[in-house]
Amino acid sequence: MKRHGLASLAVVAACLLATRVDAQQLGISHTSGGIGSATGGCASGGCDVGPSLSGGCASGGCDTGYSGCDSCGGSLCSCDQSSLYFQYENTFFRYHRADGMRVGANEPGEQVESDFEYAPRITLGYVGPSGLGLRVRYWEYDHDNPAFNNSPPGQYLDVNTYNFDTEIFEEIAVNGCTSLELSAGIRYNDFDETLVDSGVVNMNTTFAGWGGMLGLQVNRNVCRGALFARGRFAILMDDAQVIDDDNGVVNLLDSTQGMSEIALGYRITTCVGRATLTSSIAGEWQNWYNYSSNFSSGVIDTNAAGRGDVGFGGIVLSTTVQF
Repeated sequence: MKRHGLASLAVVAACLLATRVDAQQLGISHTSGGIGSATGGCASGGCDVGPSLSGGCASGGCDTGYSGCDSCGGSLCSCDQSSLYFQYENTFFRYHRADGMRVGANEPGEQVESDFEYAPRITLGYVGPSGLGLRVRYWEYDHDNPAFNNSPPGQYLDVNTYNFDTEIFEEIAVNGCTSLELSAGIRYNDFDETLVDSGVVNMNTTFAGWGGMLGLQVNRNVCRGALFARGRFAILMDDAQVIDDDNGVVNLLDSTQGMSEIALGYRITTCVGRATLTSSIAGEWQNWYNYSSNFSSGVIDTNAAGRGDVGFGGIVLSTTVQF
């Protein structure tokens, strides 16, 4: 066990040393900095985009080790971190329901199955001279989920939803290898779920409303890139509506909904001229509270107490350009 432990430490040390040598010799920084965080693009001598591997606490009081910022005299705000960035995320998510993927009571022939479906997510952001940033984000998922196991035709579950976010954010360097990104803003969500059984709409649930959102992301340099963990949480409030083939239209006034998102991934950032290019891969899971209606003993329960959760889960591949 001791030999294995020493070997593991040697591998990690060699990896970190190789990264530092590459960054110094090639003028390329692989950073843990958050996308669109307190950065200034690429300096002529290399990247100045986050805690450098040789950074830590500079003698002038800068707690980040940004190249070109070592003489900021203890005030990071005196270093111009202005930048623009564009992020395109390819999300491949499966849709889930707390009450199961089905279009009616849990009987043979009424189950449907979700596939990993493509849904783009686009972010535009700007970071000011002091490192405080503003960004907008749009994500849309619009897919049908077909019948399961060759069930009769005319059975499917359709989901059409989108989020539009506006956030302020800032990244805080913990040390030369770790940083935290804090964010807060508002989210608008539009949700429409339709359950079709034998060609007939069995249930339709809709919601559209605004709410507050908080986010936290932790970045940690590892070898030639960075591991990251992210969480976003939102509470939205407005009217919801459920339509079913038995009870007709049921309006749920002043409904409250909740959203939670977590992601775990790995990214690599390099310089391309005076711009930075970041590529990442992550697993992401989302749970949306109180968004659908359950079936109770084969009957749709449309009252507030019977409402159920929905969710998404899958893989995210993203590319970001920052300049």
